[in-house]
Amino acid sequence: MSDCVEQTRVGCSIGGAFTALAIPGVLPILHSGSGCLATNEYFLSISNGGQASFTYRHGAIPSSNLIDEDVVFGGLEKLENVIDKTLEYYDSDLLVVINGCTPALIGDDVAQLLKKYQRSPVPVIHADAPGFKGSNIYGHHEVLKAIIQGYPFKKSSKGQGYKEKGLVNILGFVPSYDPHWAGALEEVQRVLEAVGLKPNILYGLGRGIANVKKLPEAEFSLVLDPWVDTEVAELLTERFQTPVFHYPNLPIGPTDTSRFLKELAHYAGLNPKRVNDFIKKSEDEYYFYLSRAVQWLYFGKNSPKKFFVVSTSGYALALTKFLVNDLGLAPAALYATDIPANPDKVADLFAQELRSLEGGVKANIAIQDDPGVVEEEIKSYLAKELKGSGVHFLFGSSWDLDLAEDTRSLLVPISAPAATVVLASHFFGYRGALNLLERIFNQVPNLG
Repeated sequence: MSDCVEQTRVGCSIGGAFTALAIPGVLPILHSGSGCLATNEYFLSISNGGQASFTYRHGAIPSSNLIDEDVVFGGLEKLENVIDKTLEYYDSDLLVVINGCTPALIGDDVAQLLKKYQRSPVPVIHADAPGFKGSNIYGHHEVLKAIIQGYPFKKSSKGQGYKEKGLVNILGFVPSYDPHWAGALEEVQRVLEAVGLKPNILYGLGRGIANVKKLPEAEFSLVLDPWVDTEVAELLTERFQTPVFHYPNLPIGPTDTSRFLKELAHYAGLNPKRVNDFIKKSEDEYYFYLSRAVQWLYFGKNSPKKFFVVSTSGYALALTKFLVNDLGLAPAALYATDIPANPDKVADLFAQELRSLEGGVKANIAIQDDPGVVEEEIKSYLAKELKGSGVHFLFGSSWDLDLAEDTRSLLVPISAPAATVVLASHFFGYRGALNLLERIFNQVPNLG
């Protein structure tokens, strides 16, 4: 599996391509070396004009495939040819030219070239996302910002600055970087529609350019992450005067999801009875299914009581709140493996959110993207603090298989890269917590 979907730092242009591909009708063109295409074997799909979809490998993404010669003479002529052929042979609603490292280093003026396509029937825009500038999330942000700044939005027929009542831009999800993004967004749509909102989601089945066109008309933007997409939301505010409701993580389970919905209802002026009725119905559903797992809870009475988290900022915070507040587990060492653009601000946010854990439980999430440091610190913690206390849960990814074996931990995979197939599963809300509980309970027999 490629570094480009690792849960840490790398893969910018591919990260941007994932985001573009997740919006039906949007097609990336990689202005880069061929390695940016060859490093990943994921199957992806794009929508053909919003009607039908086909599946292909990264090798079918248009690319300039720069070679050594282009470093000397430049790659703009190649890129121009690729754009022309893409417009001729591909059916798409928007082309996003994404810079890789090589053109950024040699100084190819892509923005100047794209002026040629200002009158193209299919808009062609540019995102500068070389790998040396940041992570997958950086590439993701650059593509979204390029769309907001470069897409030819038309003035609403309903007047300048028109805002549609209840329409909400949904932000905080990075396609493929979170393997559960598709299922989570489907559940976000179901939940928000149930309380009276109209979620405007860019990614996934049945969405696309029509949703991009609605970005300026949203009543507000909803960000569900400690830092991902906050700068995108700020750009929407700057360009379209769109207010922002920022909830610091994807809520998991009844405690955090009910809190989220009540705060959202207050912010958006939703019908309190409708929201409270939905909360009660959802909590009843959650506890009904939880009660069916009593035998597993009994069987696992000697199962781990402590847990480690090695994941993204959003999941590190969301999992800690759920595992402590709803399951009564105790946090050991917690790590956010992404590197926020504003780490001090995110660290303060972590501290603020974790002050309100049930029972006065203390927890701290460290921001650390070096897997070697994480591994050594967890082993040191086990040796000093939990010596002889048995097995523990480790919430992480397939990268943590060896760490789980070395530390006698039960690995619960929740992040990319995933060793299991992820289709429509997710961890958002009440139903997402049930999905997570299934994974947790399914580890109990592995106690041996």
